Amino acid sequence: TDRAQGAWGFLKEAGRITLTDFGIESANEYGSIVAVSLDDQPLSSSKRVLIQSATWDQPFGFKTLNVDGYRRIENLGGFPLNVEEIKARVFVRRPVTSVMALDGNGYETESLIETSATKKATTFELPKDSLYVLIQ
Repeated sequence: TDRAQGAWGFLKEAGRITLTDFGIESANEYGSIVAVSLDDQPLSSSKRVLIQSATWDQPFGFKTLNVDGYRRIENLGGFPLNVEEIKARVFVRRPVTSVMALDGNGYETESLIETSATKKATTFELPKDSLYVLIQ
């Protein structure tokens, strides 16, 4: 839609993904990256855009066993949840004032993310350890 765009699945295999208002390149085999307007405006003009990203995760101790060509769960595991670090770059097709990593609850932090800009896009690396990024 004009207020939310994203991609999920086998992102590394997909290569560069070009959407209407932004693009994604991921080195993670599997993941999801979604941009959502926070001010009820289209992504192309929104003053606040949330980017949510996720990768493969699995409970500590989770184990499977191959049985007749299928994987049977032997142990569901438990806490902590092991999560693969995020390795992705985002391209935003408009000028950006700032990009900030948010904490695990979605609150602003002091952690600004370095960007580079051309006439066509603003580019930045997603932080490897943050699920949420705020674009302003």
